[in-house]
Amino acid sequence: MNFVDKAYFIGHMVRQLLRVSTKEIKPTDRDSFEYKRVELPGSLIYDLFKEYYSLQQRNIYTKIDKEYYYKQGIYQKNFIGLIESNYREFFSERIVESGFRRAFKGNWGAEPHTKREGVVQDLNRLSFNSALSHLRKISLPLESSAKVVGPRLLHSSQWGIIDPVDTPDGANIGLHKHMAIAAKITSGCSAYPMVRCI
Repeated sequence: MNFVDKAYFIGHMVRQLLRVSTKEIKPTDRDSFEYKRVELPGSLIYDLFKEYYSLQQRNIYTKIDKEYYYKQGIYQKNFIGLIESNYREFFSERIVESGFRRAFKGNWGAEPHTKREGVVQDLNRLSFNSALSHLRKISLPLESSAKVVGPRLLHSSQWGIIDPVDTPDGANIGLHKHMAIAAKITSGCSAYPMVRCI
């Protein structure tokens, strides 16, 4: 953990809080796309793999540790012999594979605190345009029963990014948006080269 960066960020947050309280700057508009981030499929799959891989590592470590602890007299310092004679048992559970199968059936996340619903959906292929529209869909993490109006409204910062017309009617209005045809999501980049130039 990098506590120096965290300390800088806490200092930045306190500074912004003081500037808002003295009315030097306006409060942050939560609905502005200047402050929004989109989770892409690649980063979601990366996080899922990391979770299940660490679970598999822990499982293998526990099995090896238990076998070595209870049969120390047999293996002594022959650790390679321990692995060679029991490798089928140690590596029998396919936690990553079964986890990915479960995730792509709708149960996303390995730990109880990372479980999410609605991450994986069936691709709508009624027509070419509907498939393209479904691939460019952005869902806000809000319940459809929420009475909050702000996130549902069309914001001026969405110009050129979000299609203002393509949103469902009813309870999900404004919560499911679709990217404009020419819009492109860029991944984050390091600010270090720019800081060096300044």
